[in-house]
Amino acid sequence: MMQSENDILSNTIDQLFKQYRQKIPVSPMSMEQRAAQFLPFAALTGFEESIQLASENQETIRIKADDENELFDYSFLVDLTKAIATKQQVELVYFESQPNIIDLGIYVQKKVCVKKIDSLHKQCLIDDGKWIPFSNIFQYKIIEK
Repeated sequence: MMQSENDILSNTIDQLFKQYRQKIPVSPMSMEQRAAQFLPFAALTGFEESIQLASENQETIRIKADDENELFDYSFLVDLTKAIATKQQVELVYFESQPNIIDLGIYVQKKVCVKKIDSLHKQCLIDDGKWIPFSNIFQYKIIEK
């Protein structure tokens, strides 16, 4: 009986595979070894830190509407100018962002003395040396002496 080409090819492949297995013994993998092949790697640097910061009671910045921002900026400038002239303290509620993460941080409520106003860049300098953008200030109140 004559063998077909497919049968000959199949037998040849089986024989070669058996020879290969004899020369290179393969031990079965444990479930841990198999799972380790598919573990994720850190493709995004800093992503884990961002997730950790987000889970630590961090907030995202609240964005004011444009018209609300303009009214706030104008009244804020007028009140701050008076507070600087009379050396009054101001109670600010402002957003303090985390280093390297602009949108994530905490809202801080603090009594400060405003030292300087930069109306061009829309920010103010407080007594501890920080520049706070007007857009990060959520509320303010001038403290009467």
